[in-house]
Amino acid sequence: MVKSAYRVTSVCGALGTGIGYPSLQTIMSAGTHAFVVDAGVAQSHANHMTHPTHPTHPAQPSRCAAILDDLRTVIEAGLTTHGPVIIGNCGTSGTNDDIDALLDVARAVFAEQRVSDVKVAVIRSEVDPELVIDAMRARALSPLDGTANPDEAALRNSTFVGQMGIHPILTALVCGAKYVIAARACGASLFAADMIRHGIPSGLAYHAGQMLANAAFADQHGLPSQGLSAEISSDGKAVFRAAHSVRPFTPYSLATHSQSGRAHPYLHAYPEGVLATHRTEFFAIDAHAAGFSSSFFYRGEHQGLPGIKLDGVHQGAFHAADRRSSHHLLQNELTVRQVLFPIEYFDVNGDDWHRTGRSQPVYFELGEPAGVEDLDERTLSAIEDAPPRVASHGTCRLSTITRAIQCACPNARTLTVDIFFASDEDYEMALRSNLFCVRRLAKALDIERSLFVGTYFVDVCQAIKITLERPAELTAPHAAELFDLQIKSRIEGLIVPEHTS
Repeated sequence: MVKSAYRVTSVCGALGTGIGYPSLQTIMSAGTHAFVVDAGVAQSHANHMTHPTHPTHPAQPSRCAAILDDLRTVIEAGLTTHGPVIIGNCGTSGTNDDIDALLDVARAVFAEQRVSDVKVAVIRSEVDPELVIDAMRARALSPLDGTANPDEAALRNSTFVGQMGIHPILTALVCGAKYVIAARACGASLFAADMIRHGIPSGLAYHAGQMLANAAFADQHGLPSQGLSAEISSDGKAVFRAAHSVRPFTPYSLATHSQSGRAHPYLHAYPEGVLATHRTEFFAIDAHAAGFSSSFFYRGEHQGLPGIKLDGVHQGAFHAADRRSSHHLLQNELTVRQVLFPIEYFDVNGDDWHRTGRSQPVYFELGEPAGVEDLDERTLSAIEDAPPRVASHGTCRLSTITRAIQCACPNARTLTVDIFFASDEDYEMALRSNLFCVRRLAKALDIERSLFVGTYFVDVCQAIKITLERPAELTAPHAAELFDLQIKSRIEGLIVPEHTS
């Protein structure tokens, strides 16, 4: 357990979107142990991974100027603390081209600010297609998008990046890096790494990192340009406070952000295991601060070795519309331990970057052992099929009793719909209706029951989560997006029976 209060700052939600300097100044005045930026890698897409001319690519002039401004602020902020500065998810895809483009900008900033005698670690995430082919041959490659593995020719003609967890970042920090510049990474891991280095329990570290990854978006009215800090106390609590005191920061906003857009409301998969928040307790400090405690992390089944998610794009087609994204899970131990996520170290004096060494991440186990608690995503918090005992006394349209209905795609094959109700009474009425059990909902939406992963009740924020697998036959361009829009429209039009308590 951490012996004293630890404070970590999320500077902004994405490099190049602008940094709210007044909010950052407010946070800095309270002191911080680490500055972290989730720079904003987009989901794997052909235009991001194969075209440096894409408007969002960091090498583009307008994008480069915006990133330069934000990096200037981040690097300058780092000089005010003895702790590290961690910049992850660099670029739009995490390829070598992306991180090289960001390094060009970083060198210019270090030279401009005459930063000297600092150690910089650079962690790459692009993966050689031949390693992916070797993993497939060894049966250590599993598709995550519901399709069969492509043939070797398609894999060889693809670009791949792996999603790193905490171990590469933590290794760089332990080796003394002041600035860590990382390519494709799990957003929460960028924040959890230094917290775990300081002895904070992994469940609290990952959950706090999950909140911080999008900066002030965790605030009820926050923007990605506004910073956010979390203080971890010695009694195992994480407290978040809005940088601007005029904005509310509540247990509801934390609970909502904690589960929105995820396949399960309480089980969140990470490279090293599963964050479980079904026992998490949310609390208020005052009108502008809130926090939580009792979040737990359960390690994976591979003795500390994470399963690495690979995002890939096949480049063989001539037209951009014909290129295809792919997502795989790689579990080749030799490749993960000895090849993926190489770390380069530099002694930096202005624009003089002297390469001093290279290392591979050091892996170790995190959290509670797997299997000590039943964490079945199909049963935990699932809405049961329980027909009402009394007849309905009326109906109402779902959209009239909700404050928001939000769609998200946690991965390439999954759609989630989060329904946030306007009041406790509306939420309870919807649950009593039995409309949201899988059997009834499949019929009401006219979709195959087999597509449902589950429907879940979320008491902490009066919400119902619906998780579906997209049909495997959605292969035409934009077919998945059309499916998502149709499902959301049908859900908004649902008629909810009203039953007495």
